Amino acid sequence: MIVTPGFKGYRDTGGRAMKIVIFGTGRFYQDKRHKISSDYEIIAFLDNNSALQGQSIDGALVFAPDK
Repeated sequence: MIVTPGFKGYRDTGGRAMKIVIFGTGRFYQDKRHKISSDYEIIAFLDNNSALQGQSIDGALVFAPDK
């Protein structure tokens, strides 16, 4: 899923935030993370940088994309 500026998002029928996985934790994410609506809950990141894998960013673990 690509979240674009202005996208309102949606909640499931139980009123819970949609769980999402984000690819990349670099500059683009750092610059845009404040635009992610509270309608979404980031549950994990995927990143090619092996130094970040296993780390927690904004409360979600970073995994290798091939896992």
